[in-house]
Amino acid sequence: MENIVEKIARELIGIQGNIFVRELAERIGISVSSVKHNLGSVRELFNEYGVSLVSIPQKGLYINATEEQREIVINELQWFANHNPVSEGFRRDYIFQTVFRYQGNYTVQLLAEELHVSKNVVSKDLKFLNEFLKPFHIRIITKKNSGIFVEGNEFEIRQALIFYNNQKWWKEEYLEAPENLDVRLSNKAWTFLSNFYPDCADEFWKIQEVLLSMEERAEVVFTDISVGRLMEYLLTTRERIKMGKTISGEIHSNHLEVGQKYLDAAELYLEKYLHRKSSSWEYERKYLAARLYVANVVHGKKVKSGYREEIGAYLKDVRASIGRYGRPVDEALINQVEELIVNMQYREDYRIADWTELNKDVKKRYASLYAICMVHIYRLENETGLKFQQDDIARIVLLIHNSMKKQRRKAVLVTGSNEEVSYYNLAKLKESLPYLEFQEVINYYDFDLEAYEDILIISTVNLKEYASNLVCITKHVTSADIEIVKNRIDISARLEQEAIRRVFSEDLVVDLVAKDKEDALEKMTARLMEHGYVEEGFLGKALLREAVLATVVGNQVAVPHVYKDCVIKSGVAVARLKNSVKWSEKERTNLIFLFAIGEEKAEDVKRIFSRMYYVLQEEGLIDRIRQAKNAKEIRQLILNCEYGARHSIN
Repeated sequence: MENIVEKIARELIGIQGNIFVRELAERIGISVSSVKHNLGSVRELFNEYGVSLVSIPQKGLYINATEEQREIVINELQWFANHNPVSEGFRRDYIFQTVFRYQGNYTVQLLAEELHVSKNVVSKDLKFLNEFLKPFHIRIITKKNSGIFVEGNEFEIRQALIFYNNQKWWKEEYLEAPENLDVRLSNKAWTFLSNFYPDCADEFWKIQEVLLSMEERAEVVFTDISVGRLMEYLLTTRERIKMGKTISGEIHSNHLEVGQKYLDAAELYLEKYLHRKSSSWEYERKYLAARLYVANVVHGKKVKSGYREEIGAYLKDVRASIGRYGRPVDEALINQVEELIVNMQYREDYRIADWTELNKDVKKRYASLYAICMVHIYRLENETGLKFQQDDIARIVLLIHNSMKKQRRKAVLVTGSNEEVSYYNLAKLKESLPYLEFQEVINYYDFDLEAYEDILIISTVNLKEYASNLVCITKHVTSADIEIVKNRIDISARLEQEAIRRVFSEDLVVDLVAKDKEDALEKMTARLMEHGYVEEGFLGKALLREAVLATVVGNQVAVPHVYKDCVIKSGVAVARLKNSVKWSEKERTNLIFLFAIGEEKAEDVKRIFSRMYYVLQEEGLIDRIRQAKNAKEIRQLILNCEYGARHSIN
């Protein structure tokens, strides 16, 4: 299989629906004739896995496959890219590993000869690898008559190596883990570590023992994912030090100090591979200690970020957008988010790269809450100067979700019925209002309104009193009564609908053919400009935001957004893509909501994003939007989505 077959197959397997050959050629940057010439080989490849590539007249190419079959083909293509010498992925990996191991000993010409390709191909591969290395502040350079070198701080070089190797080599058949492996390391982790660091096999158990000692010295308990990440860093550090590659200076002047217990813990490891009198000792100790500090631990740290008020305001905005107006933000939740902020401060100060697969699962389970946490995160970014990653958002989502489950709003039922009817009505209320925690059932004769001022009072008796926390319904507790309670809890429903009607216009709903994310955003921005919502420069702001944090929220939905900059008036463009486009490293998108938020009142901004929460929360609504006949129907689906979803804690 040639490289071009791999490219075509990789692009096709991720596409849902039809695509013309011309569109496919444009997406992967090759000629139409080349695509046509290689379709037979692609078809043969797919047939091996029970996948059909069908050509439909007037509609183009179509992949007939289950999700499981697609996953199998993707994994096989990944394996091919990792192992087959004719693969572009294999070639780039060979160049990457060679340059980092033997920098200065290779030239572009020598690499071209070893790989049997032209110098131009190697130069393009080096350019591709430099794009990958940008976030690590590293670059590969060629020096005339000297060779190829890697420029950057050794600490960041190690992190780049770990990140690169992870994304390339996790898709392997798993080995059975030995009995003496720490229980927090999975079979998957053992397979990766033992395969990728074979030279460390004899010392693996010593390194694991030292890591456990470091954990004890630092007085923390690392989470399972952190144990795996730290083992990777320690194995890489050992390998690099053996090669004579040590940290010889600071990345920049660090403002945050790492506690002595973490510095002491770092020494337990370094003394096995580095002499204390080495000029690199202090730098190695400092950055390993920082790496230990930012690792996730089982028990929280009591730390202060300096942004407690801002965290509280952010959490209040999130609560408001998901329909919990007026609820106090739990102090424990603020503490937990503050711990995350402090870890991020250290992570950015020491340029520590850390990641998990957490965001992928969280977006699948809690897409609506993830979207709301993400669109409001600008508040914390502006105040703290930090750049939140998808995993950071995911952790906040889980913290808020857990807090919401533990802190349901307290309520009482006041009734004039006998005991069996009263508790029957209570059961109906509990079933329909799971976000309320009913404290008791009280007979109206014994009820004192003043004693319950902080609790929601639902009464089946028409009490001749008024209170903002009192709602009276009929003694039958019908579905209409349930809606009365819901609407009373969320008094902003009418105001929200008015705000939503202003920003969601049929003129901004489009069906698009786009070759990539940038193309889709460019076309949506053009529609916003055409109807007077934004001005020149808006697209650049949207793309800049994407470069910091990809706005895909799961289920192939993305919610890119821009606040105020280049916005004339608030509007939301909605685009359905004929075929999905790559939105982040591992996710694709075929439905986009592009938010342009102008000088709206703070409450209206919350209401606009609140509607996005409802759209993502209501079961099946996204699919109905994808299948809608026209722009009018899509707008109506968005305007009329059920309000019952707003109070779900799942």
